[in-house]
Amino acid sequence: MKGQKMKKNNNQESIRKYCNSDTDEAIHWATCESTHTPFIRISQHSKQYKEIFYDITNYKADFSKISDNIKEIYRSYIEFWMIPYGDVAEVFDHPYLFTIIVKSEHAEKIAEALYDYLLAAMNSSL
Repeated sequence: MKGQKMKKNNNQESIRKYCNSDTDEAIHWATCESTHTPFIRISQHSKQYKEIFYDITNYKADFSKISDNIKEIYRSYIEFWMIPYGDVAEVFDHPYLFTIIVKSEHAEKIAEALYDYLLAAMNSSL
């Protein structure tokens, strides 16, 4: 399926790492809940950017630490790709960073990497 990368879990069944806002989000949410994996959704933010939203709040995890780590990585991304801060400032208005705005052409790769990062964070103490 385009835009919906698959990953094998421990039971060797294929699960999607993320969904797009135009796909069946409810099914993806239910799958993530049943497999105890991060929920990630990509949606269009503007012509130039996409928004990546993730949710791991139903799991035991240090949200503050994970959010702070992602915030640090995200700030490096913004600086490296020279994204004007005003284009993404809204994501920093919340205590936890559960949404990031990225260049459209980077969204799928970042969502895949975010999934792997979150899964590791949920299974350890990053």
